Amino acid sequence: MAKETSSSERNLAMPAIGAVAHAARRLVHIFRQGITRSGSLASGSEREAVELASEIGAWASAVRTPKTASSAGEGLWAPLFCPRCKDRHVDEGLWARRPHHTHLCLACGFKWRVEPYTFGEAPPKPEPKPEPPPADSSHAPQAEVENS
Repeated sequence: MAKETSSSERNLAMPAIGAVAHAARRLVHIFRQGITRSGSLASGSEREAVELASEIGAWASAVRTPKTASSAGEGLWAPLFCPRCKDRHVDEGLWARRPHHTHLCLACGFKWRVEPYTFGEAPPKPEPKPEPPPADSSHAPQAEVENS
């Protein structure tokens, strides 16, 4: 059974992930230039170096890209209220799809942190427009039929 990580363990891991992503970006830059520290091309052909750079770049991008709610499978949907003004917090746009710790009150501008990852309330969905009543067939234009 896999051990579940605590929030403090995740907080300690975040700088390491950032450092790895930074190193990967630097490697991408070095390989794209086609030069190693010794001034020669990395082992393999230039094309292989470019392919490796693309792979490292994709990996670094995956590390840096924040998880969305659907891919993360974590985060709580909870009604949140601003600690200062007590206004209900509503997440919009990207924030409505991505779990996050820090929330910004749209009413008073107060920023606060919530553990664990949470989503504020999703913005209300627009009410569907009522369908118009069916047209009365007695007032509909009649097609004329010609007899031949």
